[in-house]
Amino acid sequence: MVMKDRIRDGYTPINAPSRHEMDVIREFWNSSGDPMMAVVLLTARDNGSMFREEYFDEANSLNNFLMNNFTIDYEGESVYYKDVCAPYCQINIAVELLKAGMDYEKVRLKEGKALSTDTTLTYPVAKIDGIDVHVERTLFGVKYREHFDKKALVGIKADDLPKNLTLSQMVTNIDFVKVILLLFRGDKLNADLDKKLTLWELGVFDFGREKYNNPLIDMQVIGTEILDQEMIKDGQKMTPFFAAGFGFMMVFVGLTVLLSAIFYDALDWGKALVAIGTILCPILSITTTYGLISLFGSRTNSFMLVMPFLIMGIGKLSFLVRITS
Repeated sequence: MVMKDRIRDGYTPINAPSRHEMDVIREFWNSSGDPMMAVVLLTARDNGSMFREEYFDEANSLNNFLMNNFTIDYEGESVYYKDVCAPYCQINIAVELLKAGMDYEKVRLKEGKALSTDTTLTYPVAKIDGIDVHVERTLFGVKYREHFDKKALVGIKADDLPKNLTLSQMVTNIDFVKVILLLFRGDKLNADLDKKLTLWELGVFDFGREKYNNPLIDMQVIGTEILDQEMIKDGQKMTPFFAAGFGFMMVFVGLTVLLSAIFYDALDWGKALVAIGTILCPILSITTTYGLISLFGSRTNSFMLVMPFLIMGIGKLSFLVRITS
C-alpha cells in the first residue's frame, strides 16, 4: 500500500477548469510535472530585527549555502540546488545585491566619503550600481523612513557617527525587518528532475528542523512536498488508535454475544462462529478495499485512513442489529 497525498491537485474535481489550465501550461513549458517551490522563512530568535548586521550576514550566508553547498543523495549522486534550479538560479539575487551594496556603502561611510551616486539603498525598490532591485519581495515586516538623505553623514568621522543607529540604518532608509524570505524553485521537466527536486525540498526541511541550530536565526521551511509528507506522518499516527479500537471491538462483541446467549439460554458453538464472523467481516472488507486500491495502482491518501474506523463502527452496528433481530 502506497501512501501519498497530493495537496496541489489531489482534492480538485477532475472536470475543474484549473486542471485544464495546468495541462495547458505544462504543454507550453514542455513540463511533465508541477514546479517545486520551497519557501525558507528566517526570523530572529529574540524577535528583533533581521536587518542587524550579524543577522543579515547569516541570512546571506545561509542562502549561499543552500544554493551552492547543500546536497542530497540521489542514487549515489550528490545533487546541488544549482544543478536543478534552471532557470530560477538567481531568484534570491536581491539578498546578495543588497548585502554587497550595504558593505560597499559602509566602507565609504567609515572613510567619510560620499555615498555612491549609482547606489541608493531604499525600500521597497533599491538602486544598486544603477539597476533597480525589488527588495520588497524578500524583506517583510519592514519599518522604514520615507525620506532618506544620502549626504547627511558625509564627512563625519567613524567615531562621531550616531550611536543610536547601526551602519545598515545609516546607509539605507530601513529601520526594521521582521522576516527574510528565501525562495527556491525548480521545474520538474522529467521524472528524474522530479525525484531530485522532491528529495532536495524534503532535505532542506530536515536540515532546518534537525541540523540548523544557529543561536541568532530561526529557520522555517514550507513546501507542498513537505506538507504531503507531514500529512502522511499524521495519518500513520492513527495506527495505535485503530489497534486499540480493534481490541475493544473484539472484547465488546465477544462479551455481547456471550452474555446474550447466556441470558436467553442459547449458548452453543454457533454463537462463537457468530462472534468470529462479526469481528472478521469488517476487517476483511477493510483489507480487501486497500488491497484493490493498491492492485490498481491508486494512491492511498491520509483521508482514506479514516475509512477503517467508519467500517468498523457501521459494520459492527449492522451485525449486532442482525443478531438481536
